Amino acid sequence: MSYGELEQVIRGCRARGDLLGEAEARAEKAQLHSKAEQWVEGAQEMHWAARLAMDAGSMALHGQYLYGKGTLLAEAGPSLRGEALSALRKAAAAAQVGGNMGVAHQALRLQMELHAEVHRWDAAAMIAQQLVKSLEGLGPSLELIDLLRTQALMLLRCGGDGPKRALRVLARSEALASSMGQSGRALQARLDAHLLAASMALDVPSVGELVNNTDGPLLAAASAALFGEDHSGAVEAAERARAEALDHGNAPRYLAACLLLAEAHEELGEREAVLDVLLTCRATLTEERGADAAVPAIDALDALRKRWGEEAVREALDAYGAAGG
Repeated sequence: MSYGELEQVIRGCRARGDLLGEAEARAEKAQLHSKAEQWVEGAQEMHWAARLAMDAGSMALHGQYLYGKGTLLAEAGPSLRGEALSALRKAAAAAQVGGNMGVAHQALRLQMELHAEVHRWDAAAMIAQQLVKSLEGLGPSLELIDLLRTQALMLLRCGGDGPKRALRVLARSEALASSMGQSGRALQARLDAHLLAASMALDVPSVGELVNNTDGPLLAAASAALFGEDHSGAVEAAERARAEALDHGNAPRYLAACLLLAEAHEELGEREAVLDVLLTCRATLTEERGADAAVPAIDALDALRKRWGEEAVREALDAYGAAGG
């Protein structure tokens, strides 16, 4: 319907005292504003829809319309971020009271994302914890596995004891993924925890010890070659595993293959090759999955500084650059 037609519906509902009918029409009008990128006007309509739903005694719809208001204000830009967060906080609370947990979770997730956009990692991690607690009440799910990994990333960026807390959260993500038969997600959590521990200069085992038969025959072959100190064979198997994972868009296996390949090159004393593998890994994950997906590769590079020392890394980077890397 057009703006004019919706105005007629709104007037008719108001005359009949149909609060929810008017709220629905205003929400539809807000969607028209949204399509025209008139974010503030749309948010105002959602505001009135939310008030009408509350007056009608529907907390579920009250929360849903407040969430709509929050999303529109978030689109309006940084100047209205505070108002967006306020609307989303109210939306999550109202939706939870009304039993609309889907909207409650969406409102929490958007709050987390808005805090992360401005690097308010403490606030983002706190919202992530709220969302994790709520999802845990609904039982095991893929969403919960992935959210635990997101929570770990937020904690990692908090500083202080954040990285240690992140390790505990990643352990929970891996355990849940394993219990649900999600081998790819379990592998990703194992690798994340391994790299984080290494970047913290903790004593960690070989990457090969993280890989098992469920992670694919090529990765298993590369791992076995590393254990057998057949480093050239490990390079060959890991190269094939990396290519296969890239062809299939399998990010956890791609990361695992890169780490095995880097370790094999390091055992061979080929430091420029190590850097080439990890820098390529970082670039590929960033391009394919976004900046957050590349954090493990960055952790791997940080671990080199702990293991080799800053000067040795700088020398290897210079040699890598001189070779055209």
